[in-house]
Amino acid sequence: MPSTLGLPLNELLAGYLGRIPVEVALGVMRDVARLLERSHQNHHLHGSLCPHAIWVSSSAEVWLEWHPPKSPTSRSLPPEVRQGQAPSVASDVYALAAVGYELLTGLSVSRAWAKAPLVNLQDVASARQFNGLVPVDVDEVLSLGLKRLPHERPQRVEVLARVAEGVIVPGRWELELAGMVGDSFFAPALRELPVTCERAGPAVPRPLPATPPAPTTRLVIAEPLPRLELEVLQRESANEDCEPRAGFSRLKAFGTSAVVTALTLALACSFFQREAPVMGVASAAAVALATAAPVDVPALPELAEPPPSPAPSVKAERPRANKRGGVSHRKRHPTRVP
Repeated sequence: MPSTLGLPLNELLAGYLGRIPVEVALGVMRDVARLLERSHQNHHLHGSLCPHAIWVSSSAEVWLEWHPPKSPTSRSLPPEVRQGQAPSVASDVYALAAVGYELLTGLSVSRAWAKAPLVNLQDVASARQFNGLVPVDVDEVLSLGLKRLPHERPQRVEVLARVAEGVIVPGRWELELAGMVGDSFFAPALRELPVTCERAGPAVPRPLPATPPAPTTRLVIAEPLPRLELEVLQRESANEDCEPRAGFSRLKAFGTSAVVTALTLALACSFFQREAPVMGVASAAAVALATAAPVDVPALPELAEPPPSPAPSVKAERPRANKRGGVSHRKRHPTRVP
């Protein structure tokens, strides 16, 4: 903790004899309530809250000492704690209401009870009975916080913080508190804050981590392939001297370029419009065929006709004479010459 000069709240009250402005008193109570709210969320209680445990600095900062050297006594202590019970959230609510009561009236709860013969008993816990400048809603919340039974008090210190925030003006009460602490009367009493002090006030919002920008999705369409004009195919089909094999080769080249491009355009249209009617695909193909660029596609070479295979030769044999001198007319199977 950096070196900070200040003094406890009980010494500030003694120097001003309870003449602390209402807005300054509510500002101090709001800061302490916000710190207690965060500690209660972490299941940590104070248990010894009193003016001796609250420090104010010359820069109008409010600090809370977690282990003060002096604990509250008598009626400034919650009734259940005086009876030996363990502190609870309701005990901190009572202690903070007692501190706010003392800041607004200049009287501790014990001294206010001492004035009971002059004040109606039901009005002892009312801060407006001793200070008419206290707002009505603030007086009602403080009276609830000083109830004897824990279940009758506000269940969270946030209630005290909200009612104070409805009255104070941010920035104005801090300047007034800084002028009070910076008075030359308190200059000899200023000292360094104890190491067990923690800065009170609303939680400082942490900066959000920088999030990288979301990646943008772009549709990249490849450049169309070289295409042929429709007139090329019509001219070749009208030419009687056009060889069928050359025409087939050009038609094949035309199908691998313009038709593929037409299908690519149809798929792109269906991606953006979420629908691709049959007529739309046909029209896209027709446009692609009509606007094709002329490209010379060489014709496939003519395949030479293979020479006819030679017919199998049959070796002619002369008739042979039989044993009787006649000619044998028995047929023989032809012999194939390999």
